[in-house]
Amino acid sequence: MTEQISNNKKTIIVKVTKPDYLSGLTGAIYILKCLSDGLSKDQIIYDIFEGDRQLVFIWIEFLKNHHWLEENENSNTGDHGRVKITYEGSKLISEYSFEFENDLGNRRDS
Repeated sequence: MTEQISNNKKTIIVKVTKPDYLSGLTGAIYILKCLSDGLSKDQIIYDIFEGDRQLVFIWIEFLKNHHWLEENENSNTGDHGRVKITYEGSKLISEYSFEFENDLGNRRDS
């Protein structure tokens, strides 16, 4: 999907790269689910969000700020950048997992 943004001086074409079915909070929760399934940030960025690094990192910060995700930021350990889903994050994934399975299943059937 592309969007055209215009002002008096120039027109900018913006390609919207995230999948349509991952809009709003469902995108953030899907990222949380992917991380809990063991996908790396790069796999999520390039395989699911078609290279939209900024969007994925914004959602990861959102998840961390709501205490659904923790990230080890100690560069002295081998765990630097490793993420951990919190108990609250796991509950959130459980609440939405049925919707993801139905939505993805319906897309495969069409």
